[in-house]
Amino acid sequence: MLPSGTMRRAIRKALVIGLFVGLVGSCGGMGAADASLDVSTCQDNWNVLLQASQNVWVIGTGTAGSGLSWSNGQLYFQYRDWEKATGNQWAIASISTLDSLPLLSNVAPFGALGWWIESDQLIYVDDNLVLNAMPLAGGVQPTPLADLSQGTLNAYYFGFVLDTEAVYWISLDWAQSSTATGWSVWRALRSTGERQQLAIMPSQSATSGTGSRLTLTQDSVMADNGLRGVPGGILYVVPKTGGTPRELPAPSYGSLLATSADGVVLWLELLQGGQSYSMWRATVDGATPTPFWADKPPELFLEDAWSDGNGGWYLSASEYTSPKHLSDTQHTSIWSLDSSGHGTRLACNPAPRTVASSASALSPTTLFLLDQGISSSDTTSIVSIAR
Repeated sequence: MLPSGTMRRAIRKALVIGLFVGLVGSCGGMGAADASLDVSTCQDNWNVLLQASQNVWVIGTGTAGSGLSWSNGQLYFQYRDWEKATGNQWAIASISTLDSLPLLSNVAPFGALGWWIESDQLIYVDDNLVLNAMPLAGGVQPTPLADLSQGTLNAYYFGFVLDTEAVYWISLDWAQSSTATGWSVWRALRSTGERQQLAIMPSQSATSGTGSRLTLTQDSVMADNGLRGVPGGILYVVPKTGGTPRELPAPSYGSLLATSADGVVLWLELLQGGQSYSMWRATVDGATPTPFWADKPPELFLEDAWSDGNGGWYLSASEYTSPKHLSDTQHTSIWSLDSSGHGTRLACNPAPRTVASSASALSPTTLFLLDQGISSSDTTSIVSIAR
């Protein structure tokens, strides 16, 4: 039985809440000797491009971290307008990153399960699980590229990722009790629409695969079991042409933080006493993880990371302006981490109790993020940070 939209949202919300509570709990109890954040030294590089009102409209993100794309001076995103007469209407829009006061302009009057900008084209998966292409300029009907479900009953597909050859996704199998009974990785060729099941994935529990993300490398697909940010996360590698999933080595008490198209993996490992953790770096070839960012501030709580496309990373973190780590003194900070493991704080949100979401985009000079309040699942702003 296909879960309802409400059930899907509840599953995603439970995963996000569990991830945040689990990690915050593991980092609690740090001593007053820890250094506190001085917001005045980093807030100037936190620039809000577009602010969404929770009572009017919200910016949407996907479980795979899609939801933000930059191309030729335009920043693209998906949003839902609560004031539309037709209901909770989704649309894909853009703003100019070159204007001091950017205005929102709709690109497509609909939402999508997954979408990408390629040159002058919008590629997207619609609600009927069909991959389509249409010009960004509009004016013509979308061109269907592949039917992903091909009549499959109760299909629950998510985690869509795209390369020049195919679209890839995760399929959850559901029992009548609305619990997952297994998961698999699929692809469909863009040129012919031909579908292929790449692998049936190992299942440790009824929730295995729920909330999973896919990362494409040159010749493989990395898929986690849905437990990012908490111990118990497993990362698998599947050949793009199909084959048996291969589990990658992880630290003994590791939490998966991030993966990149270069085939690099970042893990966090909770240290004895539960008051700090170390970072480990691994690769898709299966080599043993090695320590990374040796001089990471011990009081820094990392929440997410994104590849900078050049061997380094951008990271979002929680820091506190009080040594007591009171909840109303917690701020989001953004860091860069180069390929040699040297970290630099780039910016911080002057507003407390916020957390950067798992969507980002890069221009040659700027990192763009979706940001949301910690008390809400609705993204409220688009932020730019000079790289």
